Amino acid sequence: MLKTGGAEPGAELMFFPADLNADDGWSAAVAGCDSVLHVASPFPANQPKDEDELIIPAREGALRVLRAARDAGVKRVVLTSSFAAVAYGHPPTDQPYTETSWTDLNSNVTPYVKSKTLAEHAAWDFIAKEGGTLELAVINPVGVLGPLLGPDYSSSIQLLQRLLDGASPARRESLSIWWMSATWRACIYLRCSTLLPKANASLPRLVIASLCKPLPIY
Repeated sequence: MLKTGGAEPGAELMFFPADLNADDGWSAAVAGCDSVLHVASPFPANQPKDEDELIIPAREGALRVLRAARDAGVKRVVLTSSFAAVAYGHPPTDQPYTETSWTDLNSNVTPYVKSKTLAEHAAWDFIAKEGGTLELAVINPVGVLGPLLGPDYSSSIQLLQRLLDGASPARRESLSIWWMSATWRACIYLRCSTLLPKANASLPRLVIASLCKPLPIY
């Protein structure tokens, strides 16, 4: 897959099995690391019957990564949250969203929106109460698209595919969907993990596309 994307894996690339719903594997995965990137939580193409199918792995998985990183002496974790944790559950506004903007969970939001919001709140609470010297930076991107490296399409790619092949005909002539480049997101990970000053002091959250409006695709 890496060679398909034009990269050579080299001898430094290693793989460790770990599950967001289990403790095993995380300590080994982060051992010896200066920074850790937690890049995703479940985002299914269809809404689950039970919201906990998304909430539990998102929230508990983030906490597992943070605990393992703290215990291993990692300097900084970069957590991928979502625009879903920023802008939902509020009346329409023309004001830009900022790092202080949060989705209102008292409104009628979908399980994915709820899972990302609860997971990010839990991450910041952990850093404040149990994080020790561990730093946390969070990015809140919109949908992410990039070159396909294999046949296993992500939910974001499936959303676009449905529009292109007519499987999602409703509103396709007027639908606006906010996307960002996977390459751009990779650059943001690099800057957040290595180049920014101390995250907790200056850049707690990085909201991508702050002028976007919430869309009913989550």
